[in-house]
Amino acid sequence: AHKDEVQLLVAVVHYKTKLHRPRQGLCSSWLARLRPDQGAVTVPVWVRKGTIRFPKSPRTPVIMVGPGTGCAPFRSFIQERVANNVSGQLLINNSAVLLAIG
Repeated sequence: AHKDEVQLLVAVVHYKTKLHRPRQGLCSSWLARLRPDQGAVTVPVWVRKGTIRFPKSPRTPVIMVGPGTGCAPFRSFIQERVANNVSGQLLINNSAVLLAIG
């Protein structure tokens, strides 16, 4: 859907330890501090083959549930279907895809 482009979907991590000490994610906090006005920034990214398998037929309706995996893999799948103008059997609200997170 986005040729020659890698998009990151990141949640900033903030939490307290069992001893109530505040902690934050190293990478997510660094990314959150970046400012668009500071110009281009190189962010090292490694791309690995995923383990999620979707139906071969783009017309197969899909119900996706994110059990703590985040929504990034599902977001890319939905974007791919939209970019390819794919429609399938209708599930809910005239959509061939249903994504439930939480």
